[in-house]
Amino acid sequence: MKTTSAIPNDPTPTAKVPRLRRWNDQAYKEFVAVCAENLGISINALYKRAGVDPSSHCTEAKRNGRSIEQILALADAAQRDPILFIAAGTVGQRDNKSGELGKLAIISTLASHLYVALSPTHPSTDDIPKLVNAVLSAVKRPD
Repeated sequence: MKTTSAIPNDPTPTAKVPRLRRWNDQAYKEFVAVCAENLGISINALYKRAGVDPSSHCTEAKRNGRSIEQILALADAAQRDPILFIAAGTVGQRDNKSGELGKLAIISTLASHLYVALSPTHPSTDDIPKLVNAVLSAVKRPD
């Protein structure tokens, strides 16, 4: 039996499906600026501290956002959780689900850090449902 590697000739043209922009670069840049301000340094200094070319802050990000390497480096330099940078780039999208996911990422990260910081050495599992309910109610708020 002879096999062929030829691709069948399909005369039907395929339409390119348009993709929605999933990244809010302006919100991301504003978050980076706030991080730099909180550290008392310039945006350029934050990028240099992260080992990232500062000129990349002035360029528009591609359709899918910034590189994960850049986000991780900036998060480390800003002493922040990388999920906050990712959430900043997804909050405020036209798609309501993206906004809800961004809010969930921010709130759940902050809630988990707060829980660990305020808990005794052996945290009680009784508080976990309260924490989950608090996070969910914050995500459901329209603001």
